[in-house]
Amino acid sequence: MREFLTPDSDVDAMRLLTTTSPNLVIVLEGEDDEKLLHDNINSEITLYVSSAGKSGLLKAAFDAQTEGIDNAIFVADRDFDDFSETTLSYPHNVVLSHHHDCFVDIVFESLETLVRVVEYKLNSSKDAMLDPSTNTFSLANEIVAQAIGLAKHKAVVRAVATRLSIGLDFKSYSFFGQPTTEITSETIYNTLSSHYRGNTPLPPNASDLLNTTRTEIDNLDYSPVGDHDLIQAIRAILIERFNIGLSEDRFRALIVLTFTISHLSKAHWCTSIAMWTKQFDIDLFAEKIACRNLSVLIPSNTH
Repeated sequence: MREFLTPDSDVDAMRLLTTTSPNLVIVLEGEDDEKLLHDNINSEITLYVSSAGKSGLLKAAFDAQTEGIDNAIFVADRDFDDFSETTLSYPHNVVLSHHHDCFVDIVFESLETLVRVVEYKLNSSKDAMLDPSTNTFSLANEIVAQAIGLAKHKAVVRAVATRLSIGLDFKSYSFFGQPTTEITSETIYNTLSSHYRGNTPLPPNASDLLNTTRTEIDNLDYSPVGDHDLIQAIRAILIERFNIGLSEDRFRALIVLTFTISHLSKAHWCTSIAMWTKQFDIDLFAEKIACRNLSVLIPSNTH
C-alpha cells in the first residue's frame, strides 16, 4: 500500500492527528526511527511515521507551519544535505539529526554500546574460534573503528555524488565479497562509475574531488557516516575475519535493544524534542528503564 501514498498523505495524517487527539505528535522519517522511541515514549505523545519519507515529512512540516499547528514536531535525517548545491531550508518545526541520521546520533554519543554488541557477538558465536586469552572488548573496539573508517570511504563518495547530482547506484555496492582492508573511496567510486548510466557527465577529475571532499569531511564537527553503511561495514568485517554472519535487521535489533533512555537523551534530536515537549509540561520519555543486559535478553544462538 505504501507505494500508493504521497507527501500529501502525510499532510492529511498530520492534520487528522493534531485536530482529533490531545496528544503531541512527533513525525518521524522512517520506521527505524520509530523503533528507537516507541518503547520509551510518554503516553501523551503520538508517533507517526512518514508515509512518503523525507519529502513527505518536510511537506507536512511546511504546511503545519503555514497553518499554525504547534502541537506537532518533525524529525529528519541530516543525510548529505550540506553537500547539496541547492540551498535547503527547513521550517522551525523540523529537528535535524546532528550526524548523518538519528540512529548514528545515538550510536556516536554512546559508542561503547555498539562496541559491547560486537563484543557480545564475538563471545557468543561458536564460529569465531577466538583464542581464550583474547581481550574481546579491545577486539570489538578495533572492529568498530575499522568499520567507521570503511563506512566513511563510502560517505566521501556519497558526498561527491550529492554535490555533483550524479545518480550513482549505491544500493548495488556492497562491502561483502572483497578484502575490506583494500576498500577506499577511489575503489568504491570506480566500481560505481563503471556502471553509471545517468545523464549528468562524470567529472574528469574524480580523484581530486574525492581527496578534497575527504579533507572537508575530516574537518566537520559531525559524521556523515550513515547507519546502513556502518552496520554493513561491521557485518562485512565479522564475516570476513570471524565467519560470523547475521542480517542487517538482526544486528540493528541487537543494537536498539541495548539503548536506554539515558542513551537516547544524549542524542541531539532527542534533546531538542524534549525541550519542545517541556513547553507543554510533558516529559518526552516515560519512567526511566534500567539498563538492559544483552546476555539476559538475547539468547546465545542468535548469530
